[in-house]
Amino acid sequence: MALDKLLHVYYQNVRGLRSKTTDFRLNIISNNWDIIALTETWLNSSVYNAELFPDGYQVYRRDRCQLQTGKSRGGGVLVAVSNNIKVQRLYNLENSGENLWLRLELSNKLTIILCNVYFPPNSPLVDYCSFFEKLDSFKLKREKILVLGDFNQTISGVNYKLELGNAICRQLLFFMETYNLNLLNNVSNSLGKTLDLVLTDIVGLTVEEDCCPVVNIDKHHPPLSITFNSSVTNCNSVDNNSNIFNFKRADFFQLYVLLRDTDWSSLLNIANVSEAVDNLYSTLNNIISRCVPVYCKSNSKYPPWFDHQLISLVRRKNIIRRKYLKYKFPNILDQYKDIRSRIKIDIKNAFKNHIKHVESNLKSNPKAFWNEINKLRVVDSMPAVMRLDGEEVEGAAQITDKFAQYFSSVYEHCQLDSDGLWRRALRSPVMPGVPTMTLGSVTRSEVQRALLKLKPKTSVGPDGLPPYIFKACSELLVTPLLHIFNISILNSEFPEVWKRAKVTPIFKKGQRSEIRNFRPISILSTPAKVFESILYNRLFCHVKRFISPHQHGFFPGRSITSNLLNFSDFCTSTLDFNGQVDIIYTDFEKAFDKVDHLALLSRLNYFGLSSPLIKLFSSYLSKRTQYVSYNGAMSSDFHPESGVPQGSNLGPLLFIIFIDNITSSIKNCNFLLYADDLKIFKSINNISDCKELQDDLDRLFQWSCSNLKFNINKCSIMRFSRKSEQNLIRVDYEMGGIKLVSNNSIKDLGIIFDEKFSFLNHVISICKSSFSVLGFIRRSSNFLKNTDVIKLLYCSLVRSRLEFGSVIWNPFYANQSDMIENVQKKFLRFLYFKEFNHYTTIIPYPELLSLFNIDSLGERRRVAVLVCLYKLVGGVLDDSTLLSKLQFNVPRLNSRSRLLFSPRYSRTNLAANSPLNVMIRLHNSLPINVDIFSNSLRQFIQNVSLSIN
Repeated sequence: MALDKLLHVYYQNVRGLRSKTTDFRLNIISNNWDIIALTETWLNSSVYNAELFPDGYQVYRRDRCQLQTGKSRGGGVLVAVSNNIKVQRLYNLENSGENLWLRLELSNKLTIILCNVYFPPNSPLVDYCSFFEKLDSFKLKREKILVLGDFNQTISGVNYKLELGNAICRQLLFFMETYNLNLLNNVSNSLGKTLDLVLTDIVGLTVEEDCCPVVNIDKHHPPLSITFNSSVTNCNSVDNNSNIFNFKRADFFQLYVLLRDTDWSSLLNIANVSEAVDNLYSTLNNIISRCVPVYCKSNSKYPPWFDHQLISLVRRKNIIRRKYLKYKFPNILDQYKDIRSRIKIDIKNAFKNHIKHVESNLKSNPKAFWNEINKLRVVDSMPAVMRLDGEEVEGAAQITDKFAQYFSSVYEHCQLDSDGLWRRALRSPVMPGVPTMTLGSVTRSEVQRALLKLKPKTSVGPDGLPPYIFKACSELLVTPLLHIFNISILNSEFPEVWKRAKVTPIFKKGQRSEIRNFRPISILSTPAKVFESILYNRLFCHVKRFISPHQHGFFPGRSITSNLLNFSDFCTSTLDFNGQVDIIYTDFEKAFDKVDHLALLSRLNYFGLSSPLIKLFSSYLSKRTQYVSYNGAMSSDFHPESGVPQGSNLGPLLFIIFIDNITSSIKNCNFLLYADDLKIFKSINNISDCKELQDDLDRLFQWSCSNLKFNINKCSIMRFSRKSEQNLIRVDYEMGGIKLVSNNSIKDLGIIFDEKFSFLNHVISICKSSFSVLGFIRRSSNFLKNTDVIKLLYCSLVRSRLEFGSVIWNPFYANQSDMIENVQKKFLRFLYFKEFNHYTTIIPYPELLSLFNIDSLGERRRVAVLVCLYKLVGGVLDDSTLLSKLQFNVPRLNSRSRLLFSPRYSRTNLAANSPLNVMIRLHNSLPINVDIFSNSLRQFIQNVSLSIN
């Protein structure tokens, strides 16, 4: 749909945005600029786009790169384009300088090449020439050109006699003549100079000083308002007039009464599972239509805390602005300035009141608080134009279909139907001596427990019903659900409607316009998840004894910590005797989506599931459907013919059952699994050890060819050793004839390991990211008054980063501990400033800890180590291998020693400070009142904290 309008471009050299994010964002909300171009943003990767712009803009940034410019501060350019405009970034035109090139398709008749550029002071002539020559490499057709930016050239006067200037001015003149560009900016700064230039060949384009700056004006750089006539194609519109149930305003009392009085006898007489499910939904939808109001969902460009009066003021301001642009009357400009000033004050007050309300209701409504924080971290909107393999699509309907095309492409094709699958699976071998698993009737208490475990969410699945209705009315819905579950088991048939999933695209990283940079998140119907949770409990009880003890993913009692504890203990023990450990890190290609259904069913048969159960799981896996939901549009259904169902309760368990037989391929090496993350490792003393490791790799590759394919380009080798380089045994390992890449450091389950096992790289990485997030907290808490709320932000967003997996990498060098503690030290000084309006560097760190009732990070790490030991000894951490390495101290003579664990011998500091040795040493130093056997977990933590403090 093309709209004739006056396109408004806002330009300003903002001289830094990091300290102005809140005011900047509020000013953006109150205006409706189509394009915003900024120079000297001074931004870096720690500042999120969502801190600066609300949904509705596609944001393109080029922050200053120290490697390219040699400068770490200043600079940077940004362009934000309305979602209604079709835009493409032209990377091929961007050189090493600070410039952004975009292609804007405003209509079939007008396409613009837009460039926003910043030249630092005293830039050499060669930098300008390189920039001017870039456009020569682009084959212009009918595109118009618009170049904005700070050229840092003192050009003055109305006629811009560039030929009289220096060599740079002459090059600028030649550039303008080559492309028939006009220099249109007649707005001078306070010194009568023009540093910010507007070069264009667009007819009718006007440039004026903007009277509504987004940030305070720098005297050298007045903001510019650039306007020209255009017909903009709104390529992000969607017909979204469908009515949606508003469950937040439902009459729950009436709903409960109607459910209570419902007669389920007709449903209980149905023996066909699909008919029974249809009957259930017919009854529920009838009740919901009587108790839940409907509303037409609209995508307002204003935030929810805007009231009607404020929206009316903003609209009136826009009308006055258009009048002024048309007539240029001074009295209209005065009206515009008056209403603009009033709106800025009203917006700031409304936002303050909104934040105050959210802050005061944190305990009763934490979701609202975190929604507000997440709005500043994540941009939800997508670009108007999306791309897949070079093909462009626009419009919500076309984009959803393209997402569906991409998401469906990862699955493998299955040649067999459901009936053929389970019959073929029954012909596969069964584990010798395994008891047969049958599935009896589901009990009422099982259904009740499963319903009560639901999270009371208001989001709906493909059936349109939120989980909290099933949870709140659990005792009323047990009867129909129990009947459906039992006839499903009796008929070995999973209901078709419960095999449908709604898929939402979630951005990962990279360019937001690339569909491949999104991953699917599936949402299933609530009754399906309830049924799956019951099946999960039954199935897990049967197979848990057969799952490899080396599998630590999706297994209750095992975790990332247990996986890495085993790994680090093996490595430190080897390095303690100056040994070498070679590790192969593997990577599967779309592991969860590529699982072959016949192979999975054969694996279930191997574990002794009865034929009716195999048939039920075959029905569960077969004929599943998915559709993509985006911006009110729905794609066509597609059918995943491989993989385990994403977003399901059964999916993770089915996956670890499927991948479990990979362990039979590893004969010579140690290995650990976390779901699909497999690493195999071996102590290397000679070439023969390397040969044995290679033999295991060959067997793994053979397994992958018929099960799950490795992404060999992402598989890698790493060596841990403290030997000198000449004493290392180096062998090239390969998979499928492809040599594996060797790394000096690698991130394993969120922890960065280096060759020396020092964790220095990890400490630096988490401190860097924590300081970045700490900066976000400082910027986003301008209107927060309650220091407890700010502490919550810190604990959730920063401290959690500093403590993730700390049992593994707990530093024993003071410089690393101090590095981590400095993050909290900086936060406490900021917190002191928020509390007392005074920043201090004088108050000692221990006093700040006491003042705000926060423990030091070192103390918290020591408590975490002892809690891990408590869980290991108490069986909460289900790992017999680790438990066997703890030796209880049995004195030969009557001794006063109260050591519970025997210290393990270590030759080096590295081994002496390995996680298990630190656990033993810390526990042996505890007072006698700390009893690891009789204390509850809460008592144990309290006693440990008191003894450490």
